[in-house]
Amino acid sequence: MPGTVCLTFDLDAVALWIDTFRSSSPSAISRGEYGPEVGLPRILDLLARQSVTATFFIPGSVAELYPDSIRLIRDQGHELASHGDTHKLLPGMVHEDERRTLERGIDRLVKASGEQPVGFRAPAWELSFQTVEILETFGIRYDSSQFASDFRPYRARSGDRIEEGAWIRGRASSIWEFPIAWELDDVPYFLVHPPAFSGGTDPRTVGRIWQDELDYMVANEPAGLFTLTMHPQVIGRGPRVLMLERFIEHARGLGCDFSSLNHALHRLEQS
Repeated sequence: MPGTVCLTFDLDAVALWIDTFRSSSPSAISRGEYGPEVGLPRILDLLARQSVTATFFIPGSVAELYPDSIRLIRDQGHELASHGDTHKLLPGMVHEDERRTLERGIDRLVKASGEQPVGFRAPAWELSFQTVEILETFGIRYDSSQFASDFRPYRARSGDRIEEGAWIRGRASSIWEFPIAWELDDVPYFLVHPPAFSGGTDPRTVGRIWQDELDYMVANEPAGLFTLTMHPQVIGRGPRVLMLERFIEHARGLGCDFSSLNHALHRLEQS
């Protein structure tokens, strides 16, 4: 098999601007509204047209604010996974505060969707040294926040620590890690965030980068898992949706199949 492509979408909505960027401007916050209100319907239409099932990572606050969007994603057969609670970064939290934050994020997603998530992605991909241990207690079976591989899932570790400048590895946990990469994320190419006015990359250039990465996997890691990370408020612009559709068609031409991370996990555990 040439490999599996997993399309993942972080529906950060306004939480990105309120909690991560700490914006108090309605103009900036309105960019988050674009995700569920404009970008998401375009993405769902594309996925339905291409018969592709994807994974959507949802902060609890977003699930509560946009329950109709969450149910629409669910009803179209896509996976819902946890993305924390308010898109607040986890490093630096004391253990009990982080536990409450992760639990609240899961609970609000369950309330909106009626489904218990098995997957997690940390806001901004920033785990703390205690996150994996906490996730195990909530029955989370996979994470997608780390970079130690590219096309091969591996066991996330629990209890890593730094002591006197030395990095000490913890134990292998029960949680599978589906690795990610900035090169395979839409934000570095397209997100314009003042005062750094970057983000004007030509979608055709990004499409070539993603296709070249996939070509390498198919040629060298034929059983690999290719994970793209995207955000409806970013990828949902018209030319970028067209770029994503071209990528899907390229992957199909290579013989790749498409899967949610949950289904990829099931196959991994059965192998």
